[in-house]
Amino acid sequence: IARRQRQMCIRDRFLHRIAKAVSSAFGGVDYNVILNNGVQAGQEVMHVHYHIIPRTERSSRMFGNRKNPSTEELQKTAEQIKKFLS
Repeated sequence: IARRQRQMCIRDRFLHRIAKAVSSAFGGVDYNVILNNGVQAGQEVMHVHYHIIPRTERSSRMFGNRKNPSTEELQKTAEQIKKFLS
């Protein structure tokens, strides 16, 4: 059990670090951290992964209203997130 608890603590610290970097890349906005576990819960990719969703005052609370950013926009956002992780 002790090993599992250590792994969970490491995962949680890592997830918090990534979430803060995503938030910073979007100007320090609030965010949701979501784990969809199972098809009925909305899981589409069958391995464990977390969604970090930046939120602004005007953000929809619905998750189906997502934008499809261009490759260029995605690359720019990825670079911003990397900058906050270094």
